Amino acid sequence: MFELKNKHLIKFLKKVVPFYREKKQLEIGLLSTLSKDGIWIYSLKKSGTTYTALFLSNYVNYCMGNKEAVSFDEMNMKYCVHSIDSKLKADNILQLHRENVFIKDQYKGYRSLFTTHRFIEGGFWSKNICLYRNPLDYIISSYFFQYVNRGKKMAHPRNIIDEKVEEFSLIINKQKELEKNFPDKVLRVAYSELMREPENTFSKMVNFLELEYDKNALTLSIQNSSKKKVKEMESERGEAIVKKPGVKFKGSFVRSGKIGEWKDYFNDQDLKNIEEKLNHYNLSLKEFVLE
Repeated sequence: MFELKNKHLIKFLKKVVPFYREKKQLEIGLLSTLSKDGIWIYSLKKSGTTYTALFLSNYVNYCMGNKEAVSFDEMNMKYCVHSIDSKLKADNILQLHRENVFIKDQYKGYRSLFTTHRFIEGGFWSKNICLYRNPLDYIISSYFFQYVNRGKKMAHPRNIIDEKVEEFSLIINKQKELEKNFPDKVLRVAYSELMREPENTFSKMVNFLELEYDKNALTLSIQNSSKKKVKEMESERGEAIVKKPGVKFKGSFVRSGKIGEWKDYFNDQDLKNIEEKLNHYNLSLKEFVLE
């Protein structure tokens, strides 16, 4: 019986694997075409991805002569391909070509603005903004976003340390690799910089992207991308901005944003455990702003 099932499995795989390879080749081809001369935000989750994408969408919108704030939905439709990983489908591509400002008309030579949490081989992009935060707060934020807000049972953030340190380390090392290989095309930005010095940090970002500098655009774009503004958007929507149809999610996408929140959850033994696991990936807590 096992041998029979095994033969069926092999037969099935012979059909599926070539299809999978063709699908991946098609995705890579679409990415290559769409993101040529593009801006990519390659980020660790919960490190200011939406904040940055919303800021850039508002900034471009303002510089194009539009003074109204860009909502989360308008950002997704007109400016940013948020989470490109899930949008490589024919219908989505057609909609992007009809409605997305970058893809349809270009802006300052850029043909796209993408965000992704997944490393994709190939230097398709023109500029890459890599966002990250300290591993301790990343674990806490992941605990709330992936478990508490979704009604899933998880006793304590320390129960996901193994999973999250691995996830964190792989992305951080990929970002470092990109920065090393493309020093003029990659800008790494820490979450602590975004939160504590938004004007200086976004000014640096505008300069890195070689966009025209406009003080009014900068100020209004920061205001229209703030935590307060996002909460207003959620109030109007009646749900969190990231909520997908059919997915349970209670509360706001935006939480405290506090740097050093980990102190309320982790003890000295937890820190020692996390440090040892980071060391396995040639990383250390000393590299990050922890509070």
